[in-house]
Amino acid sequence: MEYKSYESDSLALNPQSPFFLDHVTRYWWASDRCKGKSVLDCASGKGYGSYILSQNAEKVLGVDLNDNSLELASRIFGNKENLNYQKRDVFKLKEKNEKFDVITAFEVIEHIEPSETDEFISSLASALNENGELLLSTPNHDVVLKSRSSVPSFHINNFRAHELKASLEKHFHNVEMIGQYRRRGALYNTVFSLDFFNLRHSLRNLFKAPSAVEQMSEDTPDQEEFIAQNPLNIDDFSNSPKEFSEYEFSSKHWRQAGLSVCICSNPK
Repeated sequence: MEYKSYESDSLALNPQSPFFLDHVTRYWWASDRCKGKSVLDCASGKGYGSYILSQNAEKVLGVDLNDNSLELASRIFGNKENLNYQKRDVFKLKEKNEKFDVITAFEVIEHIEPSETDEFISSLASALNENGELLLSTPNHDVVLKSRSSVPSFHINNFRAHELKASLEKHFHNVEMIGQYRRRGALYNTVFSLDFFNLRHSLRNLFKAPSAVEQMSEDTPDQEEFIAQNPLNIDDFSNSPKEFSEYEFSSKHWRQAGLSVCICSNPK
């Protein structure tokens, strides 16, 4: 039983993409929780997230099943002594008998078969040290549906925030739900803070046609060609972007935020 790898299973290294910035911001948020710790970054993709975590962590292991992604990550980011990339199945972490202080699994769970959810979470829990933390994120499907955003074909295991919380609580005694969102104007932020049931999207849709969204699947340009045309500056990942200050990670807004982030500890 293996995690499905895709030819374009992670975002293009494109600082102009809002999806890319959202994803990078999650890693900078997580890096503050990784200071001096051993970290496992699941489905590390092109490797930039593992590299960001390595700025603060004692050591980071990025694992993936996509050979092209692993080669790219090792070539661009693999020159740090505390950072390594390996081909490893996240369903079989227990077999390695290796423990970590922090495990990150950002935008992974939506790619696995629904029937494998418990096995996936259990495998992650088995690789945590006694006082370790699992940091997991996935789109809040309630917001996706009510905002009429398109769902990529490879997002096959989708969760509303409360559904994700219930799934994680089957395996962890402590689950803290966090909502990641980007602040906007004062009026919108007020409505957002009060909108526990995400009704704002239904009201907006009465007056607005569904908006197009950036595709994150087969339409992603070939990574080698993209990097050739847009040389990557490693320094861009050595310090958090200025846009980081525009984001909130709030335990008060986990129901209405478009991205659910979970802090799980004390496995059952």
